[in-house]
Amino acid sequence: MIRWLYKASAKKHSSGTGIEYPVPKKNDFIWLSVVSPKPDEIDNISRDFKVAKKIFENYPRIKRSKRYRFKPLIFGIVDYYLTDKKEVKKVNELFVVGENYIVTISGSPIPQHTIMFNKLKNELKEWKLTPGRVLYEVMDEDSEENYELLEIFEDKIVQLEKEITTHNHKISTLVKSIIELKRTLTIMSRVLWSSSKIVFSIKKGLTPLKLTESEMHLLDDVHDTFVHQIETINVQREMLTDAITISQTFISNKLAELSNKVNMSVKRLTWIMMLLTGVATVLTIPNTVATLFGIPALPLAGKWRLILWALAISTVLPIAWFYFYWKRIIREDQPYEEEMPEVI
Repeated sequence: MIRWLYKASAKKHSSGTGIEYPVPKKNDFIWLSVVSPKPDEIDNISRDFKVAKKIFENYPRIKRSKRYRFKPLIFGIVDYYLTDKKEVKKVNELFVVGENYIVTISGSPIPQHTIMFNKLKNELKEWKLTPGRVLYEVMDEDSEENYELLEIFEDKIVQLEKEITTHNHKISTLVKSIIELKRTLTIMSRVLWSSSKIVFSIKKGLTPLKLTESEMHLLDDVHDTFVHQIETINVQREMLTDAITISQTFISNKLAELSNKVNMSVKRLTWIMMLLTGVATVLTIPNTVATLFGIPALPLAGKWRLILWALAISTVLPIAWFYFYWKRIIREDQPYEEEMPEVI
């Protein structure tokens, strides 16, 4: 689909759709906004604006901004935008810029391009259309859209940090989300850097495009916007790195907590076994004494007073031994606390 704005003079202008667009003369200007061009539309654009057909096949596959030719200036960029459902989408755009025309081509509709096209269409009488001015308006609209994306990414980072600290999700799932978001930001940073290089080469006069002083200042603003967004992305990547550090700390704390529980269980089991061993030791001695008194061959039958004293002594002595032994074990188990020197 082709939409076009055409201006031949201060009083003569027109707009329309389809391949019946007017071919601009020397002092005229036309902007073609093309979405998903059909073969016949590609043939017309290729013929009228000297664009090789292989470029139409190549630009949808680029992963970052790429410059193809200087005359006319042909370059492709990767653009991010938000849908009505606040979903992040990525689309490749092709720009063909000459002295009196600009052609923008994309594989799918870009909302901000539609807004800009309608704005220029409504203000066609007042606008002094030039390739530099239209290029600025389109790229400025693209770059400003990136701030909304960065706000969404920042909200996601804050949400991930909250989920890590509140333990509402599995750490492995959160770390995976952090890594995926960090990778997205890295790719976006590369894309914006490539786009800023394209704008820098245009505003510095490294292309055949002729710019007025005001248009150069406007493109300066677009370049600065890209640079600022790259710096913002770097800050967000550092936030994600901090989030990973927080998750690692949480995992370490969980492991330490689990280790403490295991140690406490082992310690309790040790105390239980020691208690049972002590009880068995205490009961063994009087039981042995009682057994001796129960042997018929020994001349001890009927001597109840001796039997009771023997049982009492054989019971009290092991209990006393076990008591003092228990106290010593508890005292040795307590950590040594070094006395702090007095501060004068």
